[in-house]
Amino acid sequence: SLFIDISERKALEAALRQERDRIGTVLENIGDAVFVTNAEGIIEYVNPAWERLNGYKASEAVGQRANLLKSGEHPGELFADLWQTVKAGRTWRGELVNRRKDGSTYDVALTATPLSDDANKVTNIVAVLYDISAMKEVERLKSQFVSDVSHELRTPLTNIRLYLDLLLSGMVQDEEKRQEYLSTLNVESDRLHRLIDNVLDFA
Repeated sequence: SLFIDISERKALEAALRQERDRIGTVLENIGDAVFVTNAEGIIEYVNPAWERLNGYKASEAVGQRANLLKSGEHPGELFADLWQTVKAGRTWRGELVNRRKDGSTYDVALTATPLSDDANKVTNIVAVLYDISAMKEVERLKSQFVSDVSHELRTPLTNIRLYLDLLLSGMVQDEEKRQEYLSTLNVESDRLHRLIDNVLDFA
């Protein structure tokens, strides 16, 4: 009957509203930065975490193209690959450098997932941003640390090898010189020991 059809439709609409509200609450409170674009790459939604990360208000971002955050530090081929991947209905994952509203940049891991209709046509793209700047800085510091330690360890090792070669070659006959070289070896080995202890403490 017509009454049953209307009741079923109202129940379905209420269920859809409830599900939409639930998803909206999750997106509003999730810690990850999320934005949604249409199939043309125009931003339709950003959550509060996205606003905090990028410095734009939702009202400034909605209606803009997704390249609003483009830093200019990547070749065009990267974005072409991203776009072709999602338009083909596949998820794209990668790392980018984004630019905030204030001009500062940050490293981000991006996951872009296409949403399709019943005809398998992409209607929207949901993108999640993870700020990995701190992780990248740790990697940079680690690389710098390894480089510095390598340099610091190489110096005493080079001196130790030099003076050992001189002593073992038998070329140093003068006892005073031999004692001087042995003293230098002792100083350099102590220096090496301290460096290794410092590395272990740091680790």
